[in-house]
Amino acid sequence: KTVDVLTAGFNAEYGGRVSAVVDLKTREGNRKRVSGLVSANPFQAKAVLEGPLKKFQEGGGSSSFLLTAKHSYINETSPLLYSYAVDTTFYPTDGEGLSENDRKRLPFSFTDFYGKLSFLTNNGSKLNLFGFNFNDDVNYIGVAKLGWQNIGGGANFTLIPPNSNLIIGGTMAYSDYQIELQEAGEQPRTSGIANYNVKLDFTYFGLRNEVKYGFEIIGLDTKFKFRNFVGNTIEQNDNTTELGAFFKYKAKIGDLILEPSIRLQFYASQSASNLEPRIGL
Repeated sequence: KTVDVLTAGFNAEYGGRVSAVVDLKTREGNRKRVSGLVSANPFQAKAVLEGPLKKFQEGGGSSSFLLTAKHSYINETSPLLYSYAVDTTFYPTDGEGLSENDRKRLPFSFTDFYGKLSFLTNNGSKLNLFGFNFNDDVNYIGVAKLGWQNIGGGANFTLIPPNSNLIIGGTMAYSDYQIELQEAGEQPRTSGIANYNVKLDFTYFGLRNEVKYGFEIIGLDTKFKFRNFVGNTIEQNDNTTELGAFFKYKAKIGDLILEPSIRLQFYASQSASNLEPRIGL
């Protein structure tokens, strides 16, 4: 739906970042009719299906769904179409039992699924539920296989109380990102990071000003495991929690828009906190 790239100087509602933020919001499904898209090229195929669960009507609420899927097959088409792109010297010798097609096969593949349910009331309040499963693989047959899997889901909402200038927003989300490397003749090496975050914010709109404040909880769980050449297994598991609170004021003074803000970030695992004043104009 929208993508905002904030390269620096972003305000206090974004924390725990030192370089840049990419704020991406996915769109809702079609509220009036069922529609879809199917497409394919030599690399991949994709499909989109969307439509109303409850059709939109003037003055009433509505709900919709959105489903997307992508799957690559360049590893299947590459022996015929892109054999020139493969360095066959990377693979074991023919004595290892690899076919000619396997030696000319590009090793990349992925399969992605995403789904979203959206509910909208007659006064503009809304609720979104979403989930995803992304799988990526690089498979050099007889050499090594590297795989990534990212699964997750969550909800976000916007609540607009009647006869009020206040808007309440919130997000709850969880994701689990895992990586596995399997080299020929070796034990697999794995690493991963699981993340959850809960955010609640409040925005008050005045005639020529705006006040926004909120709270955020972020949890991270990292895991690392591999077996070295002497057979010893090395593991490291860590958990950390971050707490954040922010306040932002926005005012229009003539042609000038002034936007001071402040954020307090607390890192529980380090027993440390940062107070971060920021300003934009």
